[in-house]
Amino acid sequence: MELGVGCADIRPERDASGAVTRWITTLDDGSTIASRYLVIGTGRDANVPDVLAGLPESRVVHSTATSRRGRPVEAASLPGRPGRQLAERRGDVPGAARGPARQRGGVGDALGGLTADQSSKFTNELYYPSYVDEFFDFPADGRQLVLKELYKTNYSCITPAMLQSLYTDFYLDRLGRRDDRRLITMTDITAAREQDGEVILELTDRRTGEVTELRRDLVFLGTGFAWRTPRLIRALADAAGLAEVAVTRRYRLVLPEPSAAVCYLQGVNEATHGIGDSLLSVLARRAHDIVLDILEHRTADATSVPSRDVTVHTGSAR
Repeated sequence: MELGVGCADIRPERDASGAVTRWITTLDDGSTIASRYLVIGTGRDANVPDVLAGLPESRVVHSTATSRRGRPVEAASLPGRPGRQLAERRGDVPGAARGPARQRGGVGDALGGLTADQSSKFTNELYYPSYVDEFFDFPADGRQLVLKELYKTNYSCITPAMLQSLYTDFYLDRLGRRDDRRLITMTDITAAREQDGEVILELTDRRTGEVTELRRDLVFLGTGFAWRTPRLIRALADAAGLAEVAVTRRYRLVLPEPSAAVCYLQGVNEATHGIGDSLLSVLARRAHDIVLDILEHRTADATSVPSRDVTVHTGSAR
C-alpha cells in the first residue's frame, strides 16, 4: 500500500487473447505498481461550477483543498491587499478568523441561504449496510426515485447544530452593527472574471432578475462533488474498452470478457448501491464483500499472479 502519493493513471495489461491479466498503476512520482487485484477508493472529483472554472486556481479554493485547520492552502501565497475579501459559495469556512478589514460574502441559491439536513432515525436506516441488498434489487427507475427522496439527508445541507451556530453569528453581527459578513440568498453567480487583482462575480437575483457585482480577492467553494464518473475511473474504463462503468453487487468492475485481473470501485456506486455508498456506514461490510469476491475469484481461477498481488489506492486522483 502506497500512502500520501497521488494516482496519475491506471491501465490494463492484456494477454494474447485480449483478457486483462493485471493493472498497471502510475503514481505522481512516476513509479508504477502492477497488481492482479485493484481496489479504487479515491472518491468523486471536486465540483467546480462552469461559471467559475475559468478563474485562476489561486483565486478559487474548493473545500477539498483546505487544511485541517480550515485555512485554504493556497491563500498564503495569494497576491492582493492585506485586508482580504472572501466570497463563499453555498456556505463554507463559517468559523474562519476575521479581522476588521476582512469582508466576507456568502452566496446561495436557496431562499434562506442554508438548509438543514432532513435526517431522522427512519431515514438513517436507509444508510445501513443491510439496505444495500434491497436497493440493489430495485429497477433503475426505483433507485433514482429513492435517491431523489434521500438527497437532502446528505447533500446541499448542514446539520441543525451548525445552522444554529451560524444564525447566532449573524445575529450577534447585527447587534454589534458589523457589516463585514453577508449572506446573499436566492442568487446565482452568472459570470466571473479576474480584473485588476480582484475576482468580480456577477450576481443575478432569482426573484427580481437584478444583476449586481461582488468584488472579492478569493472565492471559497462548498459545492460538493461532481456526480459524473471520476476522471481516473473514466480513463481506466476507456483503456479497458468499456462503453459504460458498471459494477456487480460485490463492487467488481464488469469487464467485457473473463479476465485474470479484477478491479473494485468504492464510494462511487450510489446509483446501484444506495446513498450510503460514499459514507463510512457501509465501509466494513463493503470490505467484507470485496474480500469474499477476491477469494472466490482466486479459487475459480488458478492463474499465477505477480508478487504485488493486491493494490488499494485511496489517495487523490490527479
